Amino acid sequence: MEAAALVQKAFIREGIALRLNATITQVERSAGGKLVYYEAQGKEETLAVDEILAGAGRAPNIEGLNLETAGVQYDRRKGVLVNDCLQTSNPHIYGAGDVCLAWKFTHAADFPPGL
Repeated sequence: MEAAALVQKAFIREGIALRLNATITQVERSAGGKLVYYEAQGKEETLAVDEILAGAGRAPNIEGLNLETAGVQYDRRKGVLVNDCLQTSNPHIYGAGDVCLAWKFTHAADFPPGL
């Protein structure tokens, strides 16, 4: 079973209502709390919530590094391309951490696979 399905089942057991396949159109703070306006299945809805958590994801910051001049290959979404030893396409330059690993989390970047 996928992790998302396990989390969904746990949420439902805990009485947490899920709004799936919805598009948030507006968020505002009111005297009574926070309001989330969204559209789901062609209907506009409003939901009062205690807190709002947003997962924006992470992307490698490679702008301005002049990687082309250094002969380092990269992908704008994946970051610096490295081999299993973290060596870039320039044999004198190595990459480490979020800029080159598939998992863009500090705790995972500290321990790259194979090391």
